[in-house]
Amino acid sequence: MNKKSCFFSGFAGALALLFAAGCETGPKYFKVMPSNLNYCEITYAGTNVVAIMEFRGTGYCSMRKSKEAGITNPFSQLAHDATELRLDLSPSEVKDIFQSMVYAGVYEEEPKNTKAEVLPYTHMSGRIENSGFARVSRTPKLLELATDMMALFEKPEEHRRMLLKP
Repeated sequence: MNKKSCFFSGFAGALALLFAAGCETGPKYFKVMPSNLNYCEITYAGTNVVAIMEFRGTGYCSMRKSKEAGITNPFSQLAHDATELRLDLSPSEVKDIFQSMVYAGVYEEEPKNTKAEVLPYTHMSGRIENSGFARVSRTPKLLELATDMMALFEKPEEHRRMLLKP
């Protein structure tokens, strides 16, 4: 083996190690800054309710809620009991919601589920601080966060202090 091929094979090996070490999907915990580019959509499916919540960095928040799974399809005529609620929060309040999502573990890896449970679950996807995420979760912290966010829509003043605590 000559010196050139030895150098390139060593260089390629070092490059592969650096690439493998830096292949994370995003940071697990970080400080969220107010930004109009932050957004997320959360679908919560429980035994008696399905809710789809949307949060934008501008302060726009909405929730569609039904007892039927047809609510997940916006063109479906199946969800006859569907309700839609909207909130206008300040960008700093929405930033606090995004920060609580980061602290609850939206960027952590999902633990293996050994139980055969199907419900409840939450599907979260979005982009916070230019770091994207998409996951289906049954972890208690994220399920509790989703139910707290549903309560925020139903009684905004009562639950705003609970959810938006520093």
